[in-house]
Amino acid sequence: MLLRKFPIAGRQIHDANIVATMMAHGVSRLLPHDTKDFERYADFITVVFLLEGE
Repeated sequence: MLLRKFPIAGRQIHDANIVATMMAHGVSRLLPHDTKDFERYADFITVVFLLEGE
Protein backbone atom coordinates (compact mmCIF):
# COMPACT_ATOMS: atom_id res chain seq x y z
CA MET A 1 0.00 0.00 0.00
CA LEU A 2 2.74 2.48 0.90
CA LEU A 3 4.80 1.70 -2.16
CA ARG A 4 1.80 2.29 -4.39
CA LYS A 5 1.03 5.68 -2.87
CA PHE A 6 4.54 7.09 -2.43
CA PRO A 7 7.70 6.97 -4.50
CA ILE A 8 10.14 5.41 -2.02
CA ALA A 9 13.84 4.97 -2.71
CA GLY A 10 17.14 4.94 -0.91
CA ARG A 11 17.09 5.85 2.77
CA GLN A 12 13.34 6.47 2.67
CA ILE A 13 12.81 2.71 2.68
CA HIS A 14 13.77 2.60 6.36
CA ASP A 15 11.00 5.04 7.28
CA ALA A 16 8.53 3.12 5.11
CA ASN A 17 9.49 -0.09 6.91
CA ILE A 18 8.79 1.54 10.27
CA VAL A 19 5.37 2.75 9.11
CA ALA A 20 4.50 -0.60 7.53
CA THR A 21 5.45 -2.42 10.73
CA MET A 22 3.37 0.00 12.77
CA MET A 23 0.37 -0.58 10.51
CA ALA A 24 0.77 -4.36 10.66
CA HIS A 25 0.74 -4.27 14.47
CA GLY A 26 -1.99 -1.68 14.94
CA VAL A 27 0.31 1.07 16.22
CA SER A 28 -0.96 4.47 15.16
CA ARG A 29 1.34 7.03 16.84
CA LEU A 30 5.06 7.67 16.40
CA LEU A 31 7.42 9.99 18.28
CA PRO A 32 10.37 10.36 15.89
CA HIS A 33 13.43 12.53 16.35
CA ASP A 34 13.04 14.01 12.87
CA THR A 35 9.32 14.53 12.25
CA LYS A 36 9.83 15.74 8.66
CA ASP A 37 10.82 12.21 7.61
CA PHE A 38 7.33 10.96 8.46
CA GLU A 39 5.13 13.83 7.25
CA ARG A 40 4.32 11.98 4.04
CA TYR A 41 2.69 9.18 6.04
CA ALA A 42 0.18 11.41 7.86
CA ASP A 43 -2.73 9.54 6.23
CA PHE A 44 -1.59 6.35 7.95
CA ILE A 45 -0.01 7.38 11.27
CA THR A 46 -0.04 10.25 13.74
CA VAL A 47 3.32 11.89 14.24
CA VAL A 48 3.68 13.11 17.82
CA PHE A 49 5.89 16.14 18.33
CA LEU A 50 8.17 16.31 21.34
CA LEU A 51 8.04 19.76 22.91
CA GLU A 52 11.33 21.19 24.10
CA GLY A 53 11.63 21.54 27.87
CA GLU A 54 9.06 18.88 28.79
